[in-house]
Amino acid sequence: MNCYSLTIGSRNTRAAAAKFSVRDDETIRKITRRYFPLGSTILNANGTWFDPKKKAFVKEESRQILVCASDRRELKGWYNQICFAMQQKSLMLVELGPVAFIDADPIKLLAMEKGKRAKEITGTLHQAPKTTF
Repeated sequence: MNCYSLTIGSRNTRAAAAKFSVRDDETIRKITRRYFPLGSTILNANGTWFDPKKKAFVKEESRQILVCASDRRELKGWYNQICFAMQQKSLMLVELGPVAFIDADPIKLLAMEKGKRAKEITGTLHQAPKTTF
């Protein structure tokens, strides 16, 4: 399973403003929940893009949406729906790589509670199980 990042800017949404409208944020969340019911992460960011007509950089709010899928083709319906709903011609999709979960070791957590230094405490890393959404 891989993690993907989809970035969308506010200037080309229905609100066409420097900030996302409440309605646009709700729409992005609703569509994303429908396609990824097990979870996603939506980060608020500030970005810029170059407008060749104005010959200047334009500031805008952005949303970075992080999701996991076994195959990139599983994302097509999701990002197409976001493009349509947000009136976007294109979106930036980046494949971040394999997903891994870090498990906490209960014995090491107990040691932390008893006052041991945090740098002595380490977790274990394992690959995520193959899951389809």
